[in-house]
Amino acid sequence: MATSNFDPFRDLLSLQERMNRMFQESLSRSRGDEDEILAAGAWRPAVDIYEAADKVILRVDIPGMAQEDIDLRIENGALRLRGERRMPEGARPEEYHRVERPFGSFVRVFSLPGSVDTSRVKAEYRNGVLEVNLPKRQESQARPVAIEIG
Repeated sequence: MATSNFDPFRDLLSLQERMNRMFQESLSRSRGDEDEILAAGAWRPAVDIYEAADKVILRVDIPGMAQEDIDLRIENGALRLRGERRMPEGARPEEYHRVERPFGSFVRVFSLPGSVDTSRVKAEYRNGVLEVNLPKRQESQARPVAIEIG
């Protein structure tokens, strides 16, 4: 009979990670897209969104994905990102000892502010990061107003 070292903290950390994932997934879903997200897959790539004076920038971590496996669309005032990260060709699940990187389909949907000029949106995928530049309309950008003395 084989013996193994008992480590109570290993099991506790594993349980904590699963609970965190479960709560994060259930709390972060938007109501309108919940069914689609559940149907698409169980993972969500990390996203950073920040705003500059002339644009909104969205960065998504999706390393290991081919460009043809990424679908980016603007529809109904929202930016919709779909994709699928596939297992490496020839990989057999029974050969893995540990799998921490998620595989499968995902969907992320982001509401766009009215100030974004959707006709000038550009995206670039480099080093595993998808960067989407959402330029603002000229009329929505802050500008100084001259004050006349009457």
